[in-house]
Amino acid sequence: MDRLIRVCQGMKISVLAFLVLSAVAPIVSAQNYKRVEGYSEERRLRTMQTFINSASFPCAKATYAFFKGHDRAEAGYWYTTCSDGGNFIVQIADDANGSVTILECGTYERVTRERCSAKF
Repeated sequence: MDRLIRVCQGMKISVLAFLVLSAVAPIVSAQNYKRVEGYSEERRLRTMQTFINSASFPCAKATYAFFKGHDRAEAGYWYTTCSDGGNFIVQIADDANGSVTILECGTYERVTRERCSAKF
């Protein structure tokens, strides 16, 4: 982990961190982030909760989903909070399946040195 943190230091948004840390949670299929962005708030929250639960993280109910932005590869990043206290980054890739990677905020912040809730 120390080596990973050294590699990621100084990077604004770290696509590398998500590629390296994608093993942190299983990848599930999803919609492309642009489609999710167009969902109603209620549908977007249910979708984020489903993604988080599918990755074996607890989320009784998603209460907030904030679109952080996207990276050069057009992967979209959502900051999502859950009623039971969990905070996550949900990355939706711009690939044929709209692959999803879930990362707990504590891990994201340690690796990227960025706040989970900050917009890119």
